[in-house]
Amino acid sequence: MYRKSSISMYQLETSSGGVGYSGGSRRGDAMLRGFYLLCAVLGAVIPWWFNYHALVELGTGYTPKAFFLIGFQGSPLLGSVAADFWVGSIATLVWMVVEARRLGMRHWWVWIPLTFGVAWACALPLFLFFREGWLAERTAKPH
Repeated sequence: MYRKSSISMYQLETSSGGVGYSGGSRRGDAMLRGFYLLCAVLGAVIPWWFNYHALVELGTGYTPKAFFLIGFQGSPLLGSVAADFWVGSIATLVWMVVEARRLGMRHWWVWIPLTFGVAWACALPLFLFFREGWLAERTAKPH
């Protein structure tokens, strides 16, 4: 049974009064957040390296429509990868917005333009970085 609180989805009620989200050790939490931050940086730099080269190669033909369709036109394997990406990125974007709002994180809307304007590979790990910090901050304070 869950009880309502600012981090209700992480507080499981038990006979001993409740077990909250404990995170891990401070060192472990810092390492996890560092890993997420590294992934966010790589998730921005690497896709945009390829985007830059596509822009140079395609010039004015590099449009949002071309960006969306190009993955589906190369081969069945590329179509599979593109479908996997689009379905996964949309599902996790919805989860990021819902989770941010559920937890009361400010600026929940930023994940939408970040996902489509920078890269999903940046937005998701950056969201996880901020989410871990938010959860750690909330569990460090007495309820």
